[in-house]
Amino acid sequence: MDTKAIEPEWLKTTDAAKIASVSRPTIANWIHRGRIKAFVHRERGQIRATVLVSLSSLRAFLDRHSSGGCEGEASADAAVTEGGRQ
Repeated sequence: MDTKAIEPEWLKTTDAAKIASVSRPTIANWIHRGRIKAFVHRERGQIRATVLVSLSSLRAFLDRHSSGGCEGEASADAAVTEGGRQ
């Protein structure tokens, strides 16, 4: 029997932020810029939407930015969204 833990395919933005060690606004920024995939669900008449982040796209984005090439880009995004400045 496979005892491997089951991982969700989609995460709430708060969980995605914890995994990436960034703020929720940074996750929203990455979604807005198309750097990670997200699904937005809103029922008719509902004011706020539920945003779910693709775990595989988040991991791929983090892998691309942690292996050297664009390392500063992710931290620059975080600085802009968290503090309003770089």
